[in-house]
Amino acid sequence: DYDKPNSNANKSSNIKNKLVIGYIGRISEDKGIKRILEALSSDIILEPIHLLIAGDYNSDYGISLYNKYNINSGKHTIEWMGWLPHDSIENFYNKIDLALLISEWIENGPLTLYESFAYNCPVIINDTPNVKDYVIDNLMDLK
Repeated sequence: DYDKPNSNANKSSNIKNKLVIGYIGRISEDKGIKRILEALSSDIILEPIHLLIAGDYNSDYGISLYNKYNINSGKHTIEWMGWLPHDSIENFYNKIDLALLISEWIENGPLTLYESFAYNCPVIINDTPNVKDYVIDNLMDLK
């Protein structure tokens, strides 16, 4: 059983007028989080972004990412929320402008994708089978 999102919930205002991108899920090597953090530390993304990461990072891999990217990656800010209980998922989606689903493995039915749909939240995905079949490319202009 899954709670239906509150359609009357208001999105929080962007943090210091930054685009807020969210990742929610396992903090593991196959999920592509390190690749995103490394991209943010380079100068390829010009506008400042706030990255909200939700997931248990209490592993050697998670702790190493947290220690290296505790509050920022280059000029971009990072916020680590840790593991979220089910009743806090709506709060996460209300804080972000778009979600990341960047797994480096083929995902058959990723919960993040379905949650994003339920919260009417745009998703950035990588080009993998199954996931790309559910996403309409260029559906909305984020500028």
